[in-house]
Formats: sequence, C-alpha cells, structure tokens
Amino acid sequence: MKLPFDFGVKLLFRLLVPGFILSLGLFPLVRFILDSGGWALGREYPFWVTVAVSGWLIDISDMAIYTLYEGRRFWPKHLRNLFLSRETRRLERIKQSIKTSEQQGGLGAAEAYFDARRFPLDEDGTYTVLYPSRLGNLMAAYEDYPYRVYAMDSVFYWYRIWLNMDKDAREEYDNKQALADSTIYVSFASYVVGLLWVIWAIISFLQAPSLLVGYIPGPRVSLMLSVGFLLTGFLIYRGSLHLHAEFGEFFKSLFDVYENQVDISQIVKEVSDLKGDPSILKLSRKDQLELAWRYMQYGLIRCGECDELLLAASIGDHVCKSQANLQRPTTKAASLDRIISKLKELF
Repeated sequence: MKLPFDFGVKLLFRLLVPGFILSLGLFPLVRFILDSGGWALGREYPFWVTVAVSGWLIDISDMAIYTLYEGRRFWPKHLRNLFLSRETRRLERIKQSIKTSEQQGGLGAAEAYFDARRFPLDEDGTYTVLYPSRLGNLMAAYEDYPYRVYAMDSVFYWYRIWLNMDKDAREEYDNKQALADSTIYVSFASYVVGLLWVIWAIISFLQAPSLLVGYIPGPRVSLMLSVGFLLTGFLIYRGSLHLHAEFGEFFKSLFDVYENQVDISQIVKEVSDLKGDPSILKLSRKDQLELAWRYMQYGLIRCGECDELLLAASIGDHVCKSQANLQRPTTKAASLDRIISKLKELF
C-alpha cells in the first residue's frame, strides 16, 4: 500500500541507506569494470552513482521484497512448511504463557496478549498462523483489521482514506512508513551483500577469473564480511518487527478515524438500481462497504436470495438456483476465495 511521496528526506533515506549497503558488495565488480574501461576520474563519482542506482532498484522492488519477507511467495514448499510449523509452535507458547500468567495472577498475561496480537484472527476470533514469517503474520494482523471491523478491504479502501487525510496526517503516516520500509530494505541489502561476499570468497579461493582477484580481499576476509552482513541483515529484520507493529497500530487508527469519510452512497444507489432492490439503501454501513468493494473492484453483485455472485451486467437475467440463504463468509480470506472462484467460472 505504497503511495506517491515528495522527493525529499524520506525518499533519500529510502534510497541512500540501502543503496550504500548494496554498493559495498558490488564495489569490487565496479572497480574492475572502471579499470577495464580506463576510467581516469575519481572513484567517488561512480561509487555514488552505484549507491543511487542500487537504492532505486531496491525501492522499485518494494512489493517483491515484502512478498518475500512476509512469506507470501518465493518460498520453497518444504521451507515454507518448516517455518509455518515454527510460527505455530511460537503461537502455542504465547497462548500457554497467557494461560499460565492468568492462573498465577501475574502481569505476564498482558505482555503475552501483546505478542498474540501480532497474529491474525480467524473467523472464530482465534489467533492463527497464516504465513511462515513473523513479519507476514504481523502485517496480516493489522491489514485484516479494517475488513474484520468495518468490512473494508485494506488495500482497496486505503487509497480512498488517503485522499481524505489532511497534510499533517499524511506526513506522519509517511514518516512512520519510511522508517519501517528502510529497515526491511537495509536487511534485504545486507543479505544480498552477504551472499555476494560468499561469491567473492569463492572467486578469491579459486583464483578465477584472475583479473577480478586483485580487487577482492582474501577468502578469509571475504567470508568474515559475508557473515557480518548476513548477521546484520537478520538483526535489523528482527528489530524491524517492533517498528512494523507500531506502524500497524497507526494504520488501524487511521481507519478508525477516517472510515466514515469514505462516501459510497452513489455506488450503493447504483447497485440498488441494478438489482431493483431499494432495501439495499437501508443496509448497515458495514454491509454497504463490502457491497461497494465487491462491485467496484470485481464488478460483482451478490444475489440476496441464493447468495450467488453475479456479474453486474447479467444481474437482470439471473434466476435463483436456490431460495436457501447460504451463510455468508465472515473473513476477508473466505470472501476473496468465493470471489476468485466465481471469476474462474466466468473467465
């Protein structure tokens, strides 16, 4: 849910720090290329160009980086299952800690509940594990909050919320997001550089290609640098969880404050006219928000009698297959599963 931001300190911070880290791994290769090309000017100019380009590449890879860190994609099946099991065991330990603290009457339950809130809730209101990483479950917990409380898809409605925010609120939001983003970017850059120094160590050990060896320290030093960067990436990632948790509370608060400023009355009226059902205008705000999201995002309208999802253009030709009013999905995931299933049937 990244939004356009001004070219200022925050953008430079998002670019400069991770770009500098990544350049530390690329510099031996850059030096080799410069000398091979006969570069006669100072080395600082190409270095800062490398920093800027590296930072830019990381910044535009934001979605892929977060997808990887959250565990939504790019994880091998066996590794994903292993870490899902680890997260499940961690949640069980937190639940046991809550139970034990409550029985003993101590203050530990409050801290344990705080840790539990970093996991999303299922349709029964129970904390659960969705992703193999701590960051993935943490972000799922606060991104699912708008749907669970207001039936607002967080990605879809966030841009409508943004347009209703005043300048100070936008600035505060961007400051908190920039700080959280920078930790993930730096962690990712550190991991990449750590792997690069493993490659440089292998090249140095094998003495091939010989031309590049002169720009790389010995294999021992290269391996030490690799371990240092990999450890730095891990520590910064773990530290970033606290920043993302704080940002998540701010994110949820914005929906609490600005939810009622999203005007969907025209969309609700349009759906009411399409269905020829004026009772839609009297639905609760929560039901109307879900109806508007489904219609605007997917062009789908739900039949109130048989609960079937229909394309808006075909709503007038619909004949109910069953008069049984089926149970509606109670979570965003369940609702999306039904929408995706319907879209597969149509296309």
